[in-house]
Amino acid sequence: IVAFSSAVLLIVAAGCLGLIFYTASVVDRAHVDEERALISNYLREREHEMVGQLISASIWDDAYQKLSRDLDAEWADLYIGSYFETYMRHAASFVLDEADQPVYAWRDGARAGERQAAAFLRETAPLVAKVRDLEALRGAARNRGIAGSVTRTGVISVGGELYMAAVTKIVHETSAINSRGAPHRLLLSARRIDAALLQDVAQAMRVSDVRLLAWNRAIPASVQIRAPDGTPIAALAWTSSRPGDAMLAQIAPLFALG
Repeated sequence: IVAFSSAVLLIVAAGCLGLIFYTASVVDRAHVDEERALISNYLREREHEMVGQLISASIWDDAYQKLSRDLDAEWADLYIGSYFETYMRHAASFVLDEADQPVYAWRDGARAGERQAAAFLRETAPLVAKVRDLEALRGAARNRGIAGSVTRTGVISVGGELYMAAVTKIVHETSAINSRGAPHRLLLSARRIDAALLQDVAQAMRVSDVRLLAWNRAIPASVQIRAPDGTPIAALAWTSSRPGDAMLAQIAPLFALG
């Protein structure tokens, strides 16, 4: 009888222990799911942040005039290239003409040539196309001020580095400026997803070891990053706090005493 009772107790204990481990794993998975949702939202908010940054320069009478056919490159250096780099941490900025060709390019502290612009334009082509489609749908009635602004954002890969990119129309702000009509010139700018941005994610989301992985090496504690055309290009990963492990650490001494 004693042996039978002991066997029953061992079975019950093993069952309880198994249930505890299962519960801990469920808690960990649920926590990772919550982190994934929060970090995905955070990254979308950082992309949306770029919209406000771009329209601060693109909805402006001066920009509409200075970045027109007779583009003032020195003005663009001051109010586009160096401005976005210094105050917004953007690595590259471009002005595209009515045919979506680069007429001004700035990258990593200096004016850039067409060759340096080409890779950015190739990767942001889907964003440019969406802006042009919306511009055509809105027509001439909405061609100035915030009502005339159209912006699209996305993540691109250029030269093995990831960037948050945004494209917007350059429109005049007031009726004092005569509109040239559609299509408008476009402003394109990109912020590198670098160590500083990853640290921002870690601090804001209270996670550790935030890093970039190849898209096909994603782990459970990660979010997939896709290009504007939907192609997976990377994964942003982190080390989860694993609250289930903390729960096990608290319960384990009770079994040891038993």
